[in-house]
Amino acid sequence: MSTCGFAASEMTEPAPQNANSLIIIYTTLPTENDAKDLARLLIEERLAGCVNLVPNLTSFYRWQETIETAAE
Repeated sequence: MSTCGFAASEMTEPAPQNANSLIIIYTTLPTENDAKDLARLLIEERLAGCVNLVPNLTSFYRWQETIETAAE
């Protein structure tokens, strides 16, 4: 199955975790549909227990020694 440029077979297996482990990953995607497709794929493939979509995200970051902001 391939969606939004990701194939489940291309994703690496997560490192073994104990029952008290928590991993949080944030990413941005070009469109809301891409985000929904990736969320569904991660849940279907049991690579994530929960995926949250955060609309209207604003990122603050340093780029070439200047602080920038961007709507994502």
